[in-house]
This record gives sequence, C-alpha cells and structure tokens, in this order.
Amino acid sequence: MVTLIAAGDPHEDVRKLEKFYKDCALVQAELVILQGDYLAQHEKDRQRAAQRIRELFLHIDERCPRFLTLGGNYEPPGSTFLACSGLEAKGFPLGSSDSVGSKGNLLEADGFVFVGIDGTNPINGTHPGERSEEELSALLESTIPTSADPKRLVLVTHAPPYLSGKRDELGMFGLPQAYWGRHVGSTAIREALAKYRPILHICGHVHEGVGVSVFDWDSKRLIYDLPTTGYERFCFRVGRNKEITICLNHGTLEHWVYFVISIEDKDAYTQVEVEKRRLGGKDPLSKLVDRFLRRGRIYDRLVELLP
Repeated sequence: MVTLIAAGDPHEDVRKLEKFYKDCALVQAELVILQGDYLAQHEKDRQRAAQRIRELFLHIDERCPRFLTLGGNYEPPGSTFLACSGLEAKGFPLGSSDSVGSKGNLLEADGFVFVGIDGTNPINGTHPGERSEEELSALLESTIPTSADPKRLVLVTHAPPYLSGKRDELGMFGLPQAYWGRHVGSTAIREALAKYRPILHICGHVHEGVGVSVFDWDSKRLIYDLPTTGYERFCFRVGRNKEITICLNHGTLEHWVYFVISIEDKDAYTQVEVEKRRLGGKDPLSKLVDRFLRRGRIYDRLVELLP
C-alpha cells in the first residue's frame, strides 16, 4: 500500500503553503505530489521562475515525506527541475528530466510507478507552460513505460483530461458567461488514459473541478462524476479484469483544499481511497454540519467495480 498527499495551484500564497507543509508533516504518507502553478504571476524566464519556486520549496517542513513536483501553466517547462536542484532528499522533479523539460519523468515507490509531465494544453497563448496537444501526446508517449502494470501506474499532470465530467468543466465565477460550462481539458491526456489505462490519474488546473471521475475503458464511458462539496471520503474497489481509471482533481490550495489518497493491492481487486481535506482541519461550519447530519460513516461513497 502507498499513501499520497496531492495538492497544487498555491499561486505563491506562502501562508497557505506553510499550513500545507505542516499538515504533510502530520499525515502518515510516503509521498507528496505538488503539481504546478506555484507562482502568482506568469514567469516566462525559466531561471527566474525556478528561483521563485525554490524559495517556496525552502519552507517545506523537514518532517515532511518526499515531494514529487511538476510545472503547470504559470511557469515554463523545466522550472521545477531547476528548482529541485540541491533538494534531492526532499524534492523530485516528476514533470521534467535533466533535459530541462523536454521530457517527463518517473519514479517507482512501493511497487507503484508514478509518471508526470510539465505543462498544460493550449489556453490562450499567454501562459509559459502551454504546450500543443501534439507535444503533450509525444511527451506522454515517451515517458509512460509500456511495460508498467496499469493497476500500479499513476499518471500525474497539471491539466485534466478532456470531457472528464466536472473535472475539466469551467464554472461561472470570474469568467465571462460564454465560458461557463466549457470543457477545457487535454485531448492528449484523455487519449493517453485510454491507451495506458492507469489505475489513478491526479490533476488540478481547473480550480472548480475538485472531485473524482471514473472512466471505464471497456465501455469507453465516464461512469462516475463525483464533485466534492464538503470533505467527503470515497473508496473504489477495482477488480483485476476491469479496465478503470480514477481521475482526481485536487482543486487548489488557494481554496484551502488538498487530498489524501491510499492505493492498495488486494487479492481480487485494487482499492483506492480518496479523502478531501482542508488546511489545518475542518472549519467550524463543516464540523457543525457533520454533527447535524450525524456523519460518522467510514466512507461517504463506496464504489465496487468487481466481477
């Protein structure tokens, strides 16, 4: 079994990042995945972006588990590789290799293979981390090992896949009406999921897309679309003969949220537990609602995809 903490999009909010690092030091996890949009403003110069990201990484609590990092759309590809230089004990640039962002990277931990790439699909041509769908496709093809067991493969990207339910659907806050409900995920990532069928895909980018979607590749359908409105805990049990990908959008640290994920191989199935958490613990209103609804269940949703 491996336990992960997944978060992203801090946008240079040092106060919330420090809270996050404190939480990471307390959770019994093997790895932390921190995936992009570290900066508050776009930075096209890779060296300057790396320096600003490195300053944020220096706040990491020494008790924290190892961090896997990749770049989003606010920083140019390869920035986290440079930022992690000298932080080998804590930071691993999952999204870029020593060729400075031209290729993704992978890490094996507790029998699972974690694969990541920097950047996003095109947005509006103004973000330094934007890459064409063709480039993303080539990066995914060159980075994902074809020999990996799908039930032990975890793909990490900043952008969600195209048409992934609420995971890549724009909301109505802060956007012109013409953008409401638009799906902005990556077609290259969606195609890679269909080809390699990893048990888990972790993404962010679309702040309002926080929650979990489930793809069934046998039927080529999205079979679950589960937004997280509170601090829900889901459990998925996937049978050995099922071709399933669980796609998780962790939302943004700017909105105080992150996820704790556990993946465990059982005899007949793989179990994935997903729990949304709030920085520093639940707020008083959420605690009151829990008491009112008498929430005490182990899981808010148990999804069994078994023979």
